[in-house]
Order: sequence, then C-alpha cells, then structure tokens
Amino acid sequence: ETDEGEVAMKCPTEVAITDRREKEFADNGFIPLVHCKNTDYAAFFATQSANKAKKYDTDSANANARLSTQLQYIFAVSRFAHYLKAMMRDKIGSFMSREEAQNFLNRWINNYVLDSDVASQSAKASRPLREARIDVAEIPGKPGCYKAVAFLRPHFQLDELSVSLRLVAELPAPAK
Repeated sequence: ETDEGEVAMKCPTEVAITDRREKEFADNGFIPLVHCKNTDYAAFFATQSANKAKKYDTDSANANARLSTQLQYIFAVSRFAHYLKAMMRDKIGSFMSREEAQNFLNRWINNYVLDSDVASQSAKASRPLREARIDVAEIPGKPGCYKAVAFLRPHFQLDELSVSLRLVAELPAPAK
C-alpha cells in the first residue's frame, strides 16, 4: 500500500514498455519482456527473430515470410525436426525402403493432427497440427539416403494469416 492507502502495483520489470515501444522493439528483432497490465506478471508477447523476412510479389507471400521469422513457429518446426531425425537415426540398419520410411513418418506425424474446427482448446493443444504430411524422396547419387519434406499447418494462429510450415531434412543412411 502507498502512504495514501491505495494499492500499489508492482511492476516485475525494471522498465515499463508501452505497446508502441514493444512493437518497435519487435520490428527490430528484439524480444521485449512486457508487464501485463493490472497484474504483477510479465510476458513475452512478440517473438520476432533478428532474421529479416524476404520480400515477395504478393501480400500473402510477404505475410508468410514475415511469420516464418517468428520464433514461436521456428521452435515448433524445430521440435518436430528434432524428433523426425532422432526417429530415423534409431531406424538406421532397419533397411527401410523409401515408401516404408514415408509411411512410418506419416503414421507418427498424424498422432499430432486434429482436423476439426470445433474441437476443444485442450484437444487442439494435445494435437497442435491441423494438417501434416511428410514426403520422403531418394537423394540422387546416394543410394539408401533419403530427404524428408514435412508440411505442417498448426491450429493456433496468433497473427492475421494461416501459416503453413515446410521443413526439409536429410535422413541418415542405413548402416552397412
């Protein structure tokens, strides 16, 4: 309480950052920690990376490029990439064909897909993808080596555009 008997809010950050200043920081690649109004909490609302988005001819391509520089999307795709590579590393020596590897990976990724607009928030949180597909192709000149291309579309959209993410990974060759 203050000397006047009023309740004083404690700001959990050293400096209070306005909404306008937060946007300026985010537009320049910083991630500001912002005080949540009327609470004693702080949060990161903007998670822009320092990577500058490429410019394209269409507004939708520009919006997608901008969203692909945001850390929440990069982290989500990176987590799937990590598991994809770890699973295929564990399959080294199993002599999987391209088709078997593709079927295996699509069965796995479909555990995270929920194709419903009316599902509960908790159901969407446990199955965060609206759509997903993994295409596996042989790498020319490298027998037994495959390239996986994952197409991921998350449920949760915090921005103005429905984003689809594309991940390309080289899968380890089977042991000889």
